[in-house]
Amino acid sequence: MTKMEKCIELAEDYADRAASKGCDYDDSYEQYLIRCINREEENVSKQWGVVFRIKPNKPIFNFV
Repeated sequence: MTKMEKCIELAEDYADRAASKGCDYDDSYEQYLIRCINREEENVSKQWGVVFRIKPNKPIFNFV
């Protein structure tokens, strides 16, 4: 995954959370994307790992 792809996912996540608190989605997305692009790739990768490890695509536990 490229730095830009990670930045886009992080910006989408940030904008979703900001919009849920009443902020404008598009403004939040654009501002965070710019901030993310200006960060070092290692820093972006670390942040991406933290955000998306907490929110896995599949449930962690399978309660049957």
